[in-house]
Amino acid sequence: MYDAINDILKDKRRVDKYNMELDDKVNDRNVSDFEKRQKVKNEERKIRIKLEKDLDSLKKEGMYLVDRSGDEETMSKDVLDEKLALEQDLTDLNEALSNELEL
Repeated sequence: MYDAINDILKDKRRVDKYNMELDDKVNDRNVSDFEKRQKVKNEERKIRIKLEKDLDSLKKEGMYLVDRSGDEETMSKDVLDEKLALEQDLTDLNEALSNELEL
């Protein structure tokens, strides 16, 4: 029974020591300068990668919008040409009708 209690206490001390080490790492205590620099470098790398992905997606979206605006411009030009042609036809018909009514 005494040996079982000693084994349990030994395991408890080991777990407590491990928990203290983890707590120190989380709270940046007992962390070497190299580990701090490495952690900062990793965080900067993650941020840089995220920004590069955001930039790529914005570039793709911009190119899509430029292409789409070109298509819209072409379609609006076609519609305007058709409108002008129809207005000219209407003017010609009105003139022809007024000439017919005068006779």
